[in-house]
Parts: sequence; C-alpha cells; structure tokens
Amino acid sequence: MKKIFLFLAMILSTSSLATDWGGQPGTIERIWFYGDTIIVLHSAPPYAGTAGCNNNQKFSFKLSELGSDSQQNRVFSWLIAANTAKSKFKPLFDSTACGPENAKKFLGKFEAY
Repeated sequence: MKKIFLFLAMILSTSSLATDWGGQPGTIERIWFYGDTIIVLHSAPPYAGTAGCNNNQKFSFKLSELGSDSQQNRVFSWLIAANTAKSKFKPLFDSTACGPENAKKFLGKFEAY
C-alpha cells in the first residue's frame, strides 16, 4: 500500500503558480463525500491559507474541477490510499479561492512525507 501511495505522490506532486504550500504535513483524519464535493479533515494544525478561508484543519474541492476523468480517478484513489495507510502529506491549495464550505481549496496535488 505504501508503494502505491509513493508512486501516486510522484505522479501528482508538482510546483504551480498561484498556489499555497503554506500548510503543514499531516494525515487524513476523516473524509466526507457529498456527490461531487469532497471535504477532508487533515491532522495538520489549523491554517486559513493565503486565500483567507476558514482557519481550521479542513480542505475541500469539487472532483469535477480537477480535469479529466483519469485525473479525478487518480486523486480519488490517492485519497483512499492515503487515508488507509495514514501517510503524512502536505496538500497544495489555491492561493486565491476557497473550496466548498469555505475550506481551503485543494488543487489535487501534494507532497508526501
């Protein structure tokens, strides 16, 4: 399972413009799935992000905003693998917009630790 997670981390990790790497690494504590909307409770300390979202441990996104079906499936699979393996990671957030429920907007990319 950890090998799969590390492989996915290498595929999905990138540096981008207009992004926020300011949060701390942590594990997934809980995931809520509401149709296209996914909300994740991250074990990292509370962080509002540079977009000024809620100052808490949640990040969120709409799966349909991540691009192709293939990319959506990769992120979905990665979330399940990271949750199961309790692997530490640092998510990449949008620096100018918040996601659903005013949580930090996850861009589908991360750094594994």
